[in-house]
Amino acid sequence: MLHQKTYVVPKIETEENLQRLVLPIDQLNWPQFDYKPNAKVSLWYSTLSLCLFFEVEENHLLTTTQEISASVCQDSCVEFFMSLDRGKSYYNFEFNATGTLYMAYRQSQNRKQKCLFLVEEILEVKTAPSLLKYSLVNQKGKNIPWSLQVEIPFSFFGGIEKFSQGFSANFYKCADKADQRHYLTSFPIDGACPDFHRPDCFASFTLEMTQ
Repeated sequence: MLHQKTYVVPKIETEENLQRLVLPIDQLNWPQFDYKPNAKVSLWYSTLSLCLFFEVEENHLLTTTQEISASVCQDSCVEFFMSLDRGKSYYNFEFNATGTLYMAYRQSQNRKQKCLFLVEEILEVKTAPSLLKYSLVNQKGKNIPWSLQVEIPFSFFGGIEKFSQGFSANFYKCADKADQRHYLTSFPIDGACPDFHRPDCFASFTLEMTQ
């Protein structure tokens, strides 16, 4: 693990307590892709779910797919990769700007072999975009804003107790087919070419109650 600090994800049950953990998605790891949109993610959890809120401003807002498990990384996309076993295996959650989701589970030693999920399992993950959900968008301008809230039920992982030893994660902003192709991360990744499948570069997290 390259990142030694452990980040604490707060528990929030009511709107009166909105003290979220906020992380920028601002690491430019590959100088050949130097466009840097504004992006950040907020994290918290409730009794039932792990919650994320992505906020983005970019110059080319693009969504080309409405199909679950399609290549949303080609669109204006945010991603959350996480591991519950110190990087031996990991989940990758990928969302385009209008809430279409790709999701897979992989073993780190053989990441090309992936386990995909049934549609009904994917739909357990709730997405609430600021844009019209599942709409197709191709808008160009200056710092076009959009946001996306995500709720992943703990039942998806087998219960909140699976988080008792913490988890590791990284967060990403990308867009393969946008006019200004880009690949940003919250935590640095080494290597010559963009590669988000690097659990060795995840940072450590713990839920507030498990400290």
